[in-house]
Amino acid sequence: MEASVDLLEVQKILGHHSVITTSRYTHLTEQRKESAEACINKANAQHSRC
Repeated sequence: MEASVDLLEVQKILGHHSVITTSRYTHLTEQRKESAEACINKANAQHSRC
């Protein structure tokens, strides 16, 4: 996931029937978490200005 590969692509490669199974093996690094939070906060700030 660190390589920005889509979770559904990983699911297919690993042969999992459910994306839930695939997600059990993914882990979010602190840097990626902070980046996602910043992106969400920015989107929320832009939305509230409308």
